[in-house]
Amino acid sequence: MEPKIVFLEKDLLKTVCHQIRQSGFRIDVILGISSGGLIPTRIIADELNIKSVDTIAVSSYNRDRSRGQVVLQLQKNFDHLTGKNILVVDDLVDRGATMQFVVDTILKVSPKEIKTAVIYKKDQAIFEPDFFAMETPADEWINFSWDK
Repeated sequence: MEPKIVFLEKDLLKTVCHQIRQSGFRIDVILGISSGGLIPTRIIADELNIKSVDTIAVSSYNRDRSRGQVVLQLQKNFDHLTGKNILVVDDLVDRGATMQFVVDTILKVSPKEIKTAVIYKKDQAIFEPDFFAMETPADEWINFSWDK
């Protein structure tokens, strides 16, 4: 018998999906934050059977893992999100600067509603995601199973 590979993150994302279902939020589009939110976005989209998925490329960490300024990596038109219910997904909220930047960016195109989802929320985060599986200490570095 072949060993079964278990990804803790997938179970945690099922918890997040349960929270989303319980909330009654009807998602039109999932917007994954590249690059950390791409795998969680795919898992959430599969679990909730959402076919409309888009991405936004931003960065907030320097190569040495120190925090930097949040910047949009690719210029993109988000007008197709106007009037839609958007779920923004990332792997974690550390301080929350990235998530706040993305929410502020998407608010410019007048979506109907924006909700946010992550696997982990750091305990000293300024931004409070709508859905998350676990809260962790601010000084803890999280390595995901898909990280290098």
